[in-house]
Amino acid sequence: MTKISAFSFTMKFINEFKISENLKPMKQKIKDYIKPVSLALLLLWLIGLVLSRANPYFTLPSADGGSFLYIGNRMLAGDELYVDVWDHKGPGIFFVNWLGVMLVNNSRWGVWFIEFFALYFGFLLGYLGIRKKWGEDAALIGLIISAYSLISVFEKGNLTEEYPLLFNFFALWLFFTQKEKKPFLIYALIGVSFCMAFMFRANNGGTQIAVGITTLIAGLLRQDYPKLFKQMAGLASGTIGSLLLILLFFHSRGTLQFFIDAAFTYNFLDVSGSTDIVSGFLKGWGFFGAASYLMVLGYFAALYRLYVLITKKQSADAESETLILIATLWPLEILLSSLSGRNYSHYFVCWIPTIFILTSYAYRIFSPTVFTTKVLNFINTTKVYYAVLVVSMLFAMPVIRNYSDAFNVLLFNRAYGIDQRHELSEYIRNNTKPDEKVLIWGWGAGMNFLSRREAPTSHIFYPLPSDNRINAELSKKFYEDLINNKPVLVVDMSSTNPDYLTSINPTLRAEQAHKHMRNYYPPYYHEVLDYIIENYRLEKNVKGYDIYRLKTP
Repeated sequence: MTKISAFSFTMKFINEFKISENLKPMKQKIKDYIKPVSLALLLLWLIGLVLSRANPYFTLPSADGGSFLYIGNRMLAGDELYVDVWDHKGPGIFFVNWLGVMLVNNSRWGVWFIEFFALYFGFLLGYLGIRKKWGEDAALIGLIISAYSLISVFEKGNLTEEYPLLFNFFALWLFFTQKEKKPFLIYALIGVSFCMAFMFRANNGGTQIAVGITTLIAGLLRQDYPKLFKQMAGLASGTIGSLLLILLFFHSRGTLQFFIDAAFTYNFLDVSGSTDIVSGFLKGWGFFGAASYLMVLGYFAALYRLYVLITKKQSADAESETLILIATLWPLEILLSSLSGRNYSHYFVCWIPTIFILTSYAYRIFSPTVFTTKVLNFINTTKVYYAVLVVSMLFAMPVIRNYSDAFNVLLFNRAYGIDQRHELSEYIRNNTKPDEKVLIWGWGAGMNFLSRREAPTSHIFYPLPSDNRINAELSKKFYEDLINNKPVLVVDMSSTNPDYLTSINPTLRAEQAHKHMRNYYPPYYHEVLDYIIENYRLEKNVKGYDIYRLKTP
């Protein structure tokens, strides 16, 4: 009996041991997944926090973002970009809005989800690149600081500088982790990413340009000319090949010259002679606050380390290549964000990859001196991801409530609309027919989108400030469209920018003219305003905006 009991016990122990041994791989798998899950959750929250400023259920689109939505919607209806609807931005932003409106008809939510996708995977690629270079702790610090920095310049989203972050971070990820594998292919992909970023706005390709400059310098220092040739040939092939495909697309639609004039020629004429680098740097410094100091710390630490390597004749190694990139990237982004001299906050979105890199590097260099070993060990654990997540959410409870309300409406209660409504757009919809046209005076084509009414002209951004031949042609067309496609309503939204836009009201217009608020009036400017006053009557004022209705015979 005793022998049987001992045997049974032994067999039971062996079986349990085998089970526990079998469980070990499962436990290890669970442990391996904990950190990626924690990163995914933290990143999900950080991007959601950034995009809370663009929550369609609680916010209205900006002037630019609303106009991009309108153009995307008109493209979906069959209008030809740069012909039937005109803007001087690259085609990328309009095709994103076309896709977003196609995903969720007559709503901003489709665009919002594309924004989320672009930012989520952009920052993820940035994190993976920095992690490969300097470790998980440095990548986490850069991720958090750059995400919060983006909030300060994000405005209401749907920006020409926002979507290219995906392509810029993709280029950095390739440069940091993949460039040694297949030089021609990897650099061709970097070239493609440059072209994609460039097609949103010409200033957005600073990251890829810095990679190209760094590769050229490092290749010359190493004197590895066959490899350098493959890299530069790949970069050129990816860029030129992508550009040729885009040109071929517009050529096939018969709009190639319209595309070139709008996306390139006009912008060149617009920025010529207006660059102010010092002003641009100071403006960007102010927008990013404490992150700016960390950037400077990381930048000069990198310059010093690069100097040390050069003096030791080690400037051709892998570390110096990264340092050359750091030394090149920030000055280049300062230049590109300052080209127009206007220094709008969203121009500095292109600094975000630089902030990511410089703050990560600053942490890597100075953290052993600043923090204790216990703190450094904690930052390297999974717990820190959840700690940051919880603390950040505690300080942003209104954002959580807003998302809860918005997704509740999206999923369960769509009957009363899923986007924020404006009293003015509701008035327009209730007092016009779907096929009647409405002119928004004051760069407010977003109001056309919200009210679901077409503008009478392709040139929705009249008046533009540049004195050049393209603006003169567009001004003439605007005036002709106004006469030939008489809108039923004209909405005066000049009060949104009274120092730039002249009121339709003759009395207010005279007061503004007396103050000399505008130095340049495009052709037909006064003729347009006089025509409106002569042919339209003031019908109502809604939310401070005068609404004029076409006089009936």
